[in-house]
Formats: sequence, C-alpha cells, structure tokens
Amino acid sequence: MVGMVGRLALGFVALFALSACENSNKSRFPLACPTPSLIGVGADLTRYVPGGPRDLINVDYEARISGLVGGCNRGGDGASVDMLLTVGFQVEQGPGGVSQTVILPWFVAVIDDTTGAVLSRQTFVESVAFGRNSSRIDGQSEQVTIKLPVTETRKAKDYRILVSFELKPEDLELNRRRGPR
Repeated sequence: MVGMVGRLALGFVALFALSACENSNKSRFPLACPTPSLIGVGADLTRYVPGGPRDLINVDYEARISGLVGGCNRGGDGASVDMLLTVGFQVEQGPGGVSQTVILPWFVAVIDDTTGAVLSRQTFVESVAFGRNSSRIDGQSEQVTIKLPVTETRKAKDYRILVSFELKPEDLELNRRRGPR
C-alpha cells in the first residue's frame, strides 16, 4: 500500500512540475542566435599621416577588430529577435603617430543566408583616445542592437551577421596586398 501511495505522490509531483513548465514564461528558453562573423579583409584599418607618403614611417595608427561578442533576446514586438553585439578593438600608434584620438568607422551587415542578399547595413563610429605615454589601446564598442525580423518561416538562424571596418578602396587594396594579420 505504501508503495502505491508513494508512486501516486510521485506522479502528482511530476504532473505539477510539468504543468509549471507549460505555464512558464517562454522567453526563458534559449533562442537560436546567428553567430556574428568578421569579414577577414575588413578586420584591419591603417591610417597614415596626412600629406605624407603611404609608407611604414608615416603610419599614424593601425587598428584591428579583435573580437565579437553577441547574444539574442526576444524582440519587444514579438515578431523579431534583438541581437546584442559588442566589438573589440586593438589600436596601436605608428612611427609617425600624431593622432591622440582615433576614429574607428565600422559596420554590421545582415545577410539572407539562403540568397546571400544584403538585407540591412548599419554603420557605427567609435572614438578612442590614447592615454598619456600610451601607444596601444584595447577597447570595445558600445553594445549595439540589430533587429532581426522572424516569422514561422524565417528564423534568426536564417541570417548571417558580418562585421568589418568601413574601408576606403585604398584601405581594402592594402589589406588584400598584405594579407591577414
């Protein structure tokens, strides 16, 4: 008799636990979140002293995207996922370094993973300053939010998120010539 009562009690506990799960807030479950990726050829930015030749002696600063950290939350409208993204930067003053404050233009592109089409592109600018007697900065961007529309047929995993510095044609050519660093 005790065994049957014990099994019955265990059954009620299990039923109660399952009903609690059914009524729980669904936002506590993890979301599928696209992994942000770095465009390799866009990971470096070199600026030269204005008016001088583009050579090693005249490098004002070199910057590098050093990391991407992201995560997702349900959008407030119920029809989107908000991707939260922070970008890490490393900046080194060059031999010709004259800038104490450095402007780092960068962007995030949202790509349709099926067609490869660019669905949106947002540009951001970070301003970082070299400290006194410092020639290197390790920093990060402010957290940005990228809104990804979702439906029954389009999920957050159907997007690719690409990050790069905003490069001029000559910057892109330099990065291609010298290769990844």
